[in-house]
Amino acid sequence: MKLKTWSNSYKKMLEVVTMDYERDICTARDAEGTHYTQPYPMKKGVLCNPTGEFDVKGREIYQHDILIGWHASDYDVDDDEDLPALNKRGKFTTLVQFRGGAYAVDAPGGDYDTTAIGWAMEADFFYRIIGNKFENPDLLPNSKSND
Repeated sequence: MKLKTWSNSYKKMLEVVTMDYERDICTARDAEGTHYTQPYPMKKGVLCNPTGEFDVKGREIYQHDILIGWHASDYDVDDDEDLPALNKRGKFTTLVQFRGGAYAVDAPGGDYDTTAIGWAMEADFFYRIIGNKFENPDLLPNSKSND
């Protein structure tokens, strides 16, 4: 299982390399390959678990990611773009949160306004990662920032 961690000490999102439970140490690396060590359990950080789902660009979606979402019925295809050109009506921002035993996202207009990300995708909702709540808090939807 691939994990990410937000390090409050280093102010960076890091990929977890090893977890040494005997010494309570987590080793992680940043996008440039620099390694960092921090105590575990995360006194100065947060683990971000993978949801098992991928966005429209093929990137793995993690807990605490911020996504742009839309329903298949709310887009116009633009042949010059690799993503649909969205109507304003269909575009929304959501935060991936662990709620009710699942990684949940907004799915407005569906049977439920918030549902498990896998179920939302099966119901023809599409998502694209635009950031995460630690590095991009300004992108958070106002009502969803309490995780």
